[in-house]
Amino acid sequence: MTFRPEVSEQYGLLAKNTNEAFSYAIDQQDIAQAQRVDKCKTHSVIHNKLVRDRIPDIITAARKRPVSRIVTGDELLDALLAKLHEEGEEFRQAVGADRAEELADLFEVIRGLAHHLRLDMDQLTEIANNKRSQRGGFEQGVWLETVDNP
Repeated sequence: MTFRPEVSEQYGLLAKNTNEAFSYAIDQQDIAQAQRVDKCKTHSVIHNKLVRDRIPDIITAARKRPVSRIVTGDELLDALLAKLHEEGEEFRQAVGADRAEELADLFEVIRGLAHHLRLDMDQLTEIANNKRSQRGGFEQGVWLETVDNP
């Protein structure tokens, strides 16, 4: 039996460590047992974020077990704002055809925010159109650098 630090570390096996050098002997039987235990472990991936409504069903269909809850009120608003930031960053990093997918994700977050604020998409579109007619849109790429006050 010989000390195998890489195996010890891989399977989370601990050895005593006082101020002396430590040693830990692992034989082939111990390795096989550790591998059997490793296969039985449940690995959880922590997300703690707002996801689309059907995501828990999709995860379940993939034979995994999601743990989720419904958020409402201010917690939902905070989650939607965090999702808006997340999707905005993903859009910023996307290239090519992926940009349309990420833009659609942003649009879905906007729908969620509108629903939370009790606005239907027609109302939101009307508000946006009014602002566009008064102030314009963003198609021309106008970048305001400064405003001089005489």
